Amino acid sequence: MTVIGREIDLCIGLPKEPARLYSEMAEMLIDEFGRSSFRVTIVHDGDRRALSADMLLLVGDCLVFQQYPEMLSSMNGPRPITALWLHDSLPPATFNRRATAISSRLALYDQSRLMLRSHMRGVVEAIPLPIRKKLGVGACAVLLNGLDRELGSIAHERLKDLDVNSRYEVLGRSGWIESNWAAGWLDQIYVGTVPRMSFLSGIGIPSKFIPIGYNRRMGEDLGVIRDVDVAFVGEIEYGRRGRIIEYIQHALASRGIRLTVIRGDCYGRARDQLLSRAKISLNIPRFPWDHPGIRLLMCMACGSMVVSEEMDSVRPFVAGKHLVIASVERLADTIAYYLKNEDERLAVTTAAKEFIHRDLTMTDALAEMLAPMGGAFGVSSWRDEARVAVGEK
Repeated sequence: MTVIGREIDLCIGLPKEPARLYSEMAEMLIDEFGRSSFRVTIVHDGDRRALSADMLLLVGDCLVFQQYPEMLSSMNGPRPITALWLHDSLPPATFNRRATAISSRLALYDQSRLMLRSHMRGVVEAIPLPIRKKLGVGACAVLLNGLDRELGSIAHERLKDLDVNSRYEVLGRSGWIESNWAAGWLDQIYVGTVPRMSFLSGIGIPSKFIPIGYNRRMGEDLGVIRDVDVAFVGEIEYGRRGRIIEYIQHALASRGIRLTVIRGDCYGRARDQLLSRAKISLNIPRFPWDHPGIRLLMCMACGSMVVSEEMDSVRPFVAGKHLVIASVERLADTIAYYLKNEDERLAVTTAAKEFIHRDLTMTDALAEMLAPMGGAFGVSSWRDEARVAVGEK
């Protein structure tokens, strides 16, 4: 265990892609730990420096971590305390058993794909990327053959509305977590939304609900003129999201309202500029039962009111206070209403900004996450000092 009085070696494992997104996340985490007694190193999957650390915190999509499970499970001596802070969606809680069974097939596909990449890199890279992508989707489709019928037998339509890659991701994460939790090297799982916690509970895996909190690098209200009625920032190539965005664009256009869609590559100051101009930010989650915490924080920080498709849970946010929720069919009417009623819109944006600055900070999230390492690590004092530094105490 760690000796009192010395710096704590903490390795933070981050995915490499998308590069801009995770470079921002690395900057946020380094910001946060700059006031702590932790010595932080950012690592990627397989970096052996993590094996001698006091703690390894894997952040983001667990599917990108394929080397660490083998390395950690095969260690004979002391190993780092290892935790996963999952930022990506899992299947809905209502069909845990089917999802778990199917995900084992997807795990085999993932292992085969990684083996080809490692041992036949030259051959694989000689195949044009568009063809490789099509082959990968085709392989997923074969593995998922019959899934629609199986899901229908348990009266659940949600996965059937997703594209193949999206299905693969949520089911693959389920398989990754189940197998690695059973292997014994994964000590703690933190999740940012209630649906993820509910799913894991349903398959007998404990987790702790710690939503991602606000860091200043997520955005700020630049105080510019809000000359954009409605904005959506994100990929729309995935089946359901593209269809919904197109439907809402037409519905808003018939009311004389323009929906500005930025499909990607919008980071940092450019994103702040757009969201600071947007009166309303539209949220269409890729997985309709789960909410994208970082997206909501970015919009709220820039003072853009979030109007969202219905989701199973929006905790820690409060619907009607920090954001507004509506069915897909009612989204256009809801947006039109709040564009006409500025006082009500500003009440929501003000409450949201106050909440994320005061009650939902990344400092508090990380402090709660690392508290099990022991009071001797100075986690509580780090949090308190950080709050004083920014005038939050």
